[in-house]
Amino acid sequence: MGLSKGKSMDTAVKLQVIDADAHVVETERTWDYLDPADEKYRPKLEIDPDDPGRGVWLVNGERAPALVRKFSDDQIVALSKKQGRNVATPRAAREMADIGLRLEHMDDLGIDVQVLYSTIWLVSLTENPDAEAALTRSWNRWLAEIWTAAPERLRWV
Repeated sequence: MGLSKGKSMDTAVKLQVIDADAHVVETERTWDYLDPADEKYRPKLEIDPDDPGRGVWLVNGERAPALVRKFSDDQIVALSKKQGRNVATPRAAREMADIGLRLEHMDDLGIDVQVLYSTIWLVSLTENPDAEAALTRSWNRWLAEIWTAAPERLRWV
């Protein structure tokens, strides 16, 4: 069956926009999922004495980087202009404290799905494999709970 002149089949396909490298910012809440026996490995967030604008996680006596830069709203706007893209993600959305706000921000950016990555594990946190495993389990439990709020939109590695 052919199409008459002037008529066309609607073949438009909506492609999903996937942010395949979205990050979350770990907070003290991330470690609330530690097993009771692993509480001894709970990281403690402190200010980096070498750079007061940054934080460090103390894990088993070792220092690991923490993304806790304190930017003013004006600094974030200026950074967005410099980078040519909106990086002014609300804090509660960055830290996954408000999933609805994260989803609203994704909608504002035209993102359908985010694949969430840790920010803290850009490097190993500790030389202790038991501590590293305990922290990884806690992080995964934290993200699993976040995922349940929007499984079709938030994925994690």
